[in-house]
Amino acid sequence: MAESTEQNDLQVVYLYDTKKPTHPLTGSTKLAKGVALQPGQTTIAPINEKENFFNGQGWTDKLVIAYEFDTDNNNQYTDPVMIPEGQVLAANQTFVKPKDGLYWPIRFNGTEWIGITKEEFEKAHAAEPIPVSQSTLALNALGQQFTQAKAESDKQDQSVNAKIDQLTQSVNLLGQMIAKAQAPQTGGTN
Repeated sequence: MAESTEQNDLQVVYLYDTKKPTHPLTGSTKLAKGVALQPGQTTIAPINEKENFFNGQGWTDKLVIAYEFDTDNNNQYTDPVMIPEGQVLAANQTFVKPKDGLYWPIRFNGTEWIGITKEEFEKAHAAEPIPVSQSTLALNALGQQFTQAKAESDKQDQSVNAKIDQLTQSVNLLGQMIAKAQAPQTGGTN
């Protein structure tokens, strides 16, 4: 009977991963009743046969996107993060999605995301012209010369090929004429 008394003094505690923002269920254990629960532990039973995420009040099988910002850096946007549905947002999170077309720096003003225009971004991040070195100029000139020489060579090749085709036709025609002249003549009597 001592065993059943011990069993009655235990409770099932469900474990979840506090290092992941989704707080997924990782297992369960039994602890003595009255023992203080540690972070990552709850006595609330998970949802049966579903993927479970602890939202601080209970289990859910749904995740939502929260958008995070850096409160130490003028509320600048940092990352989207998946959290369990129903979880209370941290002080640096919002469900407000940044609008498309915003340019960095993007920051949250408490109600919406603010960014700069494309023109302001491009002006602030204009690329400085890269000075061209003498070796680059020389290499470019050699490349142009090579391209011209190749084009001239291609033209000459076409001209030579055309002349070879003409000569071949002439040789063939001459061969036909010689063959005709050497062929025995048949026909009438003398």
